[in-house]
Amino acid sequence: MTPEQQAAYIFTQGVSAMIALQAMLTGNANRARRGEVQAYTESSIRALESEYVISHNAVIGLFHE
Repeated sequence: MTPEQQAAYIFTQGVSAMIALQAMLTGNANRARRGEVQAYTESSIRALESEYVISHNAVIGLFHE
């Protein structure tokens, strides 16, 4: 991948993670309004970093390939 393609990939992964995060937060808010237990915990939210390969080390590794 060219550096531009790498940057675009990282950007789109970040946007995808933000969309997933918003869905999780909205789901939790809806459940809270109904008096239900949260569906998504802090650990499941933190897992987005690995799922979308956007951790610091993953991003740095991409540019060193």
